[in-house]
Amino acid sequence: MLGSIARKLRLFGFDTLYYSSIEDSHILSICMSEDRALVTLDEELHRKACKYGIKSILVSTHNDDTDAMVSILKTLDIKDIEFNASNSRCPSCNSSLEQIDKESLKGSIHESTLMLYSNFYICKRCSKIYWEGSHVKRLKMFVEEVNRRLVG
Repeated sequence: MLGSIARKLRLFGFDTLYYSSIEDSHILSICMSEDRALVTLDEELHRKACKYGIKSILVSTHNDDTDAMVSILKTLDIKDIEFNASNSRCPSCNSSLEQIDKESLKGSIHESTLMLYSNFYICKRCSKIYWEGSHVKRLKMFVEEVNRRLVG
């Protein structure tokens, strides 16, 4: 569940680290040294983080992605979000994305994708290629619902 949230946070431009398995002491050390907020499902880890003065957000396992995102944003006192691909981070590795000319992608991705879409981005670290495809409509619907709940 938190992997999905991490990817969404990255798409919205948040610098987001995600570890599916890491020692509590290591994640707490990262949070302290890099001044990061912790998002966790683990109540014990949440308590430890709070004890060390780390901003920690405990997400319920009963939450769906929308509920979890609203909870995180409210805790961070963020009033609304928007999707802007040029501000997104790589959903896979969290690095920044750079817009790339689609002509330079010939042979790298399917020709029909090049014909259908205009805006393409490449990750500066892992070199994955992204484009504003049909998923953008779903992301915008997600944003609308999150923003509606943030106001309410």
